[in-house]
Order: sequence, then C-alpha cells, then structure tokens
Amino acid sequence: MNYDLKYEYSAREEGYVVVGITHATRNLVDVEVPSSYRGTPVVGIGFGAFDCDEFIRSASLPTTIRMIAANAFAYCLNLERVALPRYLEELSVGVFLRCARVSSLILPNSLRTIRQLALFGSGVRSLAIPASTTAIFPQAIPQGAVLHGATGTFAETFARRNGFRFRTLR
Repeated sequence: MNYDLKYEYSAREEGYVVVGITHATRNLVDVEVPSSYRGTPVVGIGFGAFDCDEFIRSASLPTTIRMIAANAFAYCLNLERVALPRYLEELSVGVFLRCARVSSLILPNSLRTIRQLALFGSGVRSLAIPASTTAIFPQAIPQGAVLHGATGTFAETFARRNGFRFRTLR
C-alpha cells in the first residue's frame, strides 16, 4: 500500500466510490484501490476520478469494484498497467482514453459492454474479448487492434463487421 496516496470517496447505497486521489509526490505512483473504506466495500471508480493524472504508472483494482465510470483514467499519459477487477461488467465511455502506454489489458469474463472511446488512443494492439461481451460501441477499440475470442461470439461478429482482424482463442 502506498501511504503517499490519499483517496477521496463518495458514499453510495451499495458502498463507496473513489472519486479522486491526491498524492504528495511528483514521482510515478502505483495506485492500489482498497477493497473497503470505513468497513464498507469500495464498489466503483467515479467519473474522471484519476483523469489527467500524469503520475499514475499502474492501477490495481480490487474484486469489490463493479463499475468504472466514464473517463476514470482518461489522459493518464504514464499509465502502463491496469489490473481490472474480476466482476467488472462494463468498460465505460473513454475509461482509458489516450492512455497510450496501456498496451495490454486482461478483460474479465464478466465483461458485457465496451463503450465508445473506452480504449481509443490507448496502446492496445491485441485484445481477448470474453464470450460474455455482447456490446462493443463504435470507436471503443483502437483501429488495427487484433481481436481474439471464441468462434460464434459477438467479438467475432464485431470484428468482421468493423474491419478488425479476428483470431480464434483455443
């Protein structure tokens, strides 16, 4: 745990949502969002919570996170690695917009939706889409990325209709 980081929270009915961060350092930091705050689960990352933070190098999100809001990590120009939570169902609009150093992501099997601009301008060039994904919005994935997935899934249909190369996962 990095004690130079201070998270800002907003209380919601189902638990807390991280809405911001402050850090006293001008060095690159590794963000490890805690799974609970004051004994209550941390269930989400709020709109633009970390956007434009040039000092975040990596982000690790606990399994309690179910939602990452729009632009949560947008324009984090030094962000390289993100550990997405196991039960995440959606990549919101612009969540990793222009995060050019994010070159790979492991999408959880629970992921259903990838919203527009979610990975636009990121460094992702190859992406395994889980069979659970049933919606991928325009400009969600960088052009030229190779999509991987099971035959007959939405990922294959999306790739063929939108000019992406598709490779079958074995």
